[in-house]
Amino acid sequence: MAGRTRLTQRRDEVVETFRAESTQHECAYLLQGASGPVLVYVQQVDDPEQARRAFATSQLPIDQDHKQVMAEVREGPAEMELLFDISAGGD
Repeated sequence: MAGRTRLTQRRDEVVETFRAESTQHECAYLLQGASGPVLVYVQQVDDPEQARRAFATSQLPIDQDHKQVMAEVREGPAEMELLFDISAGGD
């Protein structure tokens, strides 16, 4: 809840980084797994490579904060099974 409140208070910064990354929508979920919490992060972008580059090189305070938090909580990729991947555009 605290993270969501902070982002709501920093909406202008969020919109600025969305523009740089071509991001349309982001969601983050914290799931309680058998071996501990799992962060599920979903991002809808127009150009994935642009989003990756913009975030990697960003000096915006909100992106620097995000990088620090992710470094603290990330242990590596989790094992997962793709259940479906469907696009209305047929991609």
